[in-house]
Amino acid sequence: MNKEVKLVGIVIAIVVVIVGIGIFLMSKSPQPTNPSTASSEDKAAAVARSTPRVRGKLDSNITVIEFGDMQCPACASANPAVDQLFKDYGDKVKFEFRHYPLPQHPNAFAGADAAEAAGDQNKFWEMVDAIYTNQKQWETATDPKPVFRQLAANIGLDAEKFDKSISAQANRSRINQDKNDGDTLGNPGTPTFYVNGEQIFQGGVADVKKKIDTLLTQNK
Repeated sequence: MNKEVKLVGIVIAIVVVIVGIGIFLMSKSPQPTNPSTASSEDKAAAVARSTPRVRGKLDSNITVIEFGDMQCPACASANPAVDQLFKDYGDKVKFEFRHYPLPQHPNAFAGADAAEAAGDQNKFWEMVDAIYTNQKQWETATDPKPVFRQLAANIGLDAEKFDKSISAQANRSRINQDKNDGDTLGNPGTPTFYVNGEQIFQGGVADVKKKIDTLLTQNK
């Protein structure tokens, strides 16, 4: 009888561990949004909408759009590969960034505000890198602003201008527009990429690179 009780206890313990691991992984993985029911015209307009957060060859006929969430662990992990992609193709491809703060990330909008405040001082990409690199320092903070202020100082931003932009949420309307565009396109999570309008999610940066190479070959 004791052996049976011990066996049942071991089985229960294993189940608890497996469930716990599953919950942990779900909390770390991008959570998919609802599929879009938008028209093809609305989706085309969402892709084509202009944004100041653009770099690379601005007149390229290849455009890569990344929808990212500043608090998303997967986005932080992918960011070095995204930077390398820009280094490899920046003279051939136009790169855009759009914000897609997910509802399960309470500090995502604050992170977007901080990135945009840096963008007002022409250091958007530097701040994105700093925010992702130091994500663990602020992701669960009740108030992440002190960390963002320090990151802003580290990259040489004017503190007064940065604080004013953060306090006023000066770029929040465009952040919301980015989010709405992502919903229109049916983003399944973050980071979601679009290469000339074609959605790439599961394959990530590796598939983005493959698509770029294919288009460059076709355009020769």
